[in-house]
Amino acid sequence: MPTVQQFLARYPQPVPDTEHERVQAALEDAETAVRVEAGLSVDAPLPAALEPIVLRVAIRTFANPLGVSSETIGDYTWRADGRPVGTVLSPDERAEIARVMGHGGVMTVPIRQHWTARDRSRLSAYGPPPERRRGDEVPWWR
Repeated sequence: MPTVQQFLARYPQPVPDTEHERVQAALEDAETAVRVEAGLSVDAPLPAALEPIVLRVAIRTFANPLGVSSETIGDYTWRADGRPVGTVLSPDERAEIARVMGHGGVMTVPIRQHWTARDRSRLSAYGPPPERRRGDEVPWWR
């Protein structure tokens, strides 16, 4: 797990010693979110390639603890459209975790060898099986 010192090295402002406990909590929350997305148990070691993601999420959580995405003060309005807040992982972070963990977009689909007539009638491009066809029908595939 990334350390408080690694967090402080990346945080753009000085963090008082009194806030180090909150930094540690943000790191733990961020690591939990990344572990869940990566499918890692608590006992499994965290791959080094995931540490920068944990740090980014922890910094975001620490910098915006209430998860504010917009505010208005008088005539001034600020809004963070499309950016995640708190420990919510962004789509880019999720994709990066998937790449690091080797979870690609390619998968296999099991194919059965023996299809029933009912299965064929629902899946076939040629319509219902002969036993369910009426003689006066025009095949729909023509």
